[in-house]
Amino acid sequence: MESSSLALLSSEPVSSSTYETSTVGAGVQKTLVILLNFPTSKQVCTKSQVDSLMFSGSSSVNKYYQENSFGKVGFQGTVTEAMTIAAPAYCDLNSLSSSGDAVATQAGYDLNLFQKRVYVLPPNSLKCGWTGAAFTGGNKVFIDSSGCSNSMVYAHELGHSLGMNHASSAGGEYADHSDVMGDPSSTPHFNSVHKIAMGWIPSSRIANMSGMVGTIADYRVAHLEQDVNDLQAVKVPIVGTTDSYYLSYRRGLGFDSILSSGFLDSISVHRAGLGTRSYLVGTVKAGEVWIDPTGAFKVQLLSRDTTYGNVHIEVSTPDVTAPSVPLNLQASVKTVTSGKGRRAVTTTVIHLSWSSSNDDRGVQKYLIERNGILYTVVPGAAFDDSYLLQGMSYTYRIQAVDYSGNISDYSLPVTVGP
Repeated sequence: MESSSLALLSSEPVSSSTYETSTVGAGVQKTLVILLNFPTSKQVCTKSQVDSLMFSGSSSVNKYYQENSFGKVGFQGTVTEAMTIAAPAYCDLNSLSSSGDAVATQAGYDLNLFQKRVYVLPPNSLKCGWTGAAFTGGNKVFIDSSGCSNSMVYAHELGHSLGMNHASSAGGEYADHSDVMGDPSSTPHFNSVHKIAMGWIPSSRIANMSGMVGTIADYRVAHLEQDVNDLQAVKVPIVGTTDSYYLSYRRGLGFDSILSSGFLDSISVHRAGLGTRSYLVGTVKAGEVWIDPTGAFKVQLLSRDTTYGNVHIEVSTPDVTAPSVPLNLQASVKTVTSGKGRRAVTTTVIHLSWSSSNDDRGVQKYLIERNGILYTVVPGAAFDDSYLLQGMSYTYRIQAVDYSGNISDYSLPVTVGP
């Protein structure tokens, strides 16, 4: 089997290699799809079903890649009739591919005519624990289930074979739902990191902004979905690391029509470094600001239209200064009535208020401690505490937190007794 690392559509981590523009993901990828039976488990996919899914259908893998790559990559090929091989030992992909190649050759298929081979197993036959597997940068893809209905499992695994790794976020390895390399249950476009890596977005359409402290720039970024002969991505090196931020503008066009609302008409901010995996770190809608965890990188979407997002970017020194201490913390008991008439409910609450803290880059939230334990987090300088026990006293104090996670000292405490 090839020396490329094996990528599984599962929870397993995937090894990565140096991240650079791919030469694998170019041109028509001639592909042989080999449908397999095992003696005790039969293929449920028909040749015509898989041909439509891979090559000829209106939402086929071929159409998907043509749209994503702006015509630079497509998939053409042949689907075999289902052929029977001996069931290999548990998830033995070497044995599986060797046996599949042998029966395809015996049936008259010349493997040398195809750049990619896709082996479609009978559903749930080996119970490998993955839906698909592929060798990163290699020529072999394995589909274990959803073989007739989910074209995006094929698209995901073929992405690995072209050299792409997973699209991740803080939510997990597959948690970037704006990219099929993160979420193969739907059909969004590849993100800007992957399109750049594949060479689908040429260098002439990438703005390389200096990551040096004090840099400020504005860019008009065209949407990522179509072949717009204009700027489509901004790359900003992160000083002191080998990583960069990648900014792109996403709209609900073509295969991106299913994008969730959080990504629509927004700037997506991804981070990538020497590995081939991308990380979604933020999204920015018109009028919003995104600040990275260090406070040194700020992105604002000033305005947008059907083609462009107008982006303002600032690079500054990391924020190490905590907000000022919240002052004038006050607590009072009051009653709050909700509902009307016979449905009216009156509740006793302790109303807290304080003077807003100051911070050179903005206060994000306040931490409210009650009786020595962190009780809740609120965005503004007021809070009504309704979870009270009769006859009990409560002591509160407040801290302010900025966008970089710097935390102020505690306010002076205030106590409300029974």
